[in-house]
Amino acid sequence: MTKILVVIDYQKDFTDGALGSPDALKFSREIEDKVSESLDRGDCVYLTLDTHGEDYMTTQEGRNLPVPHCIRGTEGIRLNGRLEEIVRGRDNAFKVSKDRFGSPDLPSVIRATAGVPDEIEVCGVVTDICVLSNSVILKSAFPEARIWIDASCCSGTSRENHEKTLDLMGSIQIEVRNRGLRRPFDAKRVMDEIVEWLAEAKERTGAKGFVVGISGGKDSSVAAALLKRAVGAENVLGVLMPNGEQPDIADSEDLCRLLGIRSITANIAGAYNGVISALGKEPGSHTKTNIPPRIRMTILYAAAQDRGYLVCGTGNASEKHIGYFTKWGDGAFDLNPLGNLDTDEVIAVGEAAGLPERFTRKPPSDGLCGKTDEENIGFTYGDLNRYIKTGECENQETKEKIDRMHAASEHKRRPAPVFEP
Repeated sequence: MTKILVVIDYQKDFTDGALGSPDALKFSREIEDKVSESLDRGDCVYLTLDTHGEDYMTTQEGRNLPVPHCIRGTEGIRLNGRLEEIVRGRDNAFKVSKDRFGSPDLPSVIRATAGVPDEIEVCGVVTDICVLSNSVILKSAFPEARIWIDASCCSGTSRENHEKTLDLMGSIQIEVRNRGLRRPFDAKRVMDEIVEWLAEAKERTGAKGFVVGISGGKDSSVAAALLKRAVGAENVLGVLMPNGEQPDIADSEDLCRLLGIRSITANIAGAYNGVISALGKEPGSHTKTNIPPRIRMTILYAAAQDRGYLVCGTGNASEKHIGYFTKWGDGAFDLNPLGNLDTDEVIAVGEAAGLPERFTRKPPSDGLCGKTDEENIGFTYGDLNRYIKTGECENQETKEKIDRMHAASEHKRRPAPVFEP
């Protein structure tokens, strides 16, 4: 019996790039294991690559989805994680480039290399677009083959669309397996993967180290701990940036001492007051809230450039989903190890890294209005995380608020549009 594995578009822009999502990254190790095991058995593995030119925005897809992604020559077109390394040099691994949702060339490549398969396993992203279209093409080309989808290694544009598409595929005799299977979050494994990822980034870019803003909260504490593990304490600079008096600044100082990383303190009160004065009038409360993060971003990049370092982001997936971050402020960084982990997962990784609870479980706040983040947003991170992961929310008002915040902040998660003459 001839069995093959088809991995759809598991590329960086669909995992942690322009169109990335936390769901797509959650099964990266499982897909890597699938590919390795299939190749070792002698099965053929086919990896489709969404591929666009610099004229993407002038195409029909670009006009309907104006987010440049998987452009030839960019990092985003590469296979995610270790896949490039795993398939390199394997004569039973085949990359298939495609410039549209489904690849009409895929069946021809399969016939030329594996003949007519008896069984085709499909996984990848995204369920309701490219996984669906390529599965239909395979079903049409190989009507007698047993084609099945590993639902636990697929993700859609939304949980709802993912589930609806699985229903649809079942109706056209494409088998769906592992539906509803949720693998437990392995904090130790994720920690090790992030540490490896950070170390590789330093090596690849030639950076001398990393700069990270230290607030004393869980996100910056966990990011700093991971950086220390990845590149050594001597290559990490913590930057403390109070705006005048900061009651909990001692937490930031204690974290730097605990980790043994170097630190500097840059009080932004003068810069903040200067910006307020330069505006010529008293700005609104939201404007005043966003000025400090943008000043801090400037300080981080100045400190990094002066030392040949990279700026490490500290935002998490929960905040990203509802846009609870400042555009061009804490949303600006060279790389972010936590951006696809929700708040619960960040805490778990921090505890796996050995951080004391005073750093991992400190109630998050913006340090500006005296309220916690949960008081500001009007619902708990527990409710938000549950909704992101399962699509379930017991309180309809909370669900509608999360959806409104997600839709209103879409511009923060996308690259800024650029006019094409």
